[in-house]
Amino acid sequence: MSDATSAAVLVTPKLFEAMLSTQKSLVSFSTPDAPLALAQLRQLAMRGGQAVYIWTADEGISPVRDGGVRISTTQRFGDALRHVQRSRHFGVYVFVGAPGNFSADDIGRLQSIAENDGRASRKVVFLGSSIKAPTELIDLMEFMRCNDSARTNLRLAKFVFGTHHGYHWNPRACRP
Repeated sequence: MSDATSAAVLVTPKLFEAMLSTQKSLVSFSTPDAPLALAQLRQLAMRGGQAVYIWTADEGISPVRDGGVRISTTQRFGDALRHVQRSRHFGVYVFVGAPGNFSADDIGRLQSIAENDGRASRKVVFLGSSIKAPTELIDLMEFMRCNDSARTNLRLAKFVFGTHHGYHWNPRACRP
């Protein structure tokens, strides 16, 4: 790991708290370095004790706190969403490398999760370098992205929140 990469902070405690506290259950977090952001998110989850789960196509869903434990039959994206939908407990489910095209069933499950129908709140976070949200989900999602400058200058590490209508870089927000 280079010095520039090891010094980059992509997921700050403030950003992690913003992910947890957003009113929306679906979050899109775009970052130029998803593996580094995931590692930092894992560290924050371990320190804070939140129930965070990571999904990858190879491993399925696994809890951050319980190392090598995996939730069986969740390797397929649709099966993982079904598991999240049926969960009765609060949890943050981070999907790394989610498919580019969502099936109608996937969209329906995500809409159901977003509606929250009075049950325990769950967050579904899509983490990657470029995340394309289906039009049916855009209004249900919170969009966050890490600015590329966060990799090179910690004093300018700013995260931009917004909706699909666009989140534009505000140079005044960069002031140290």
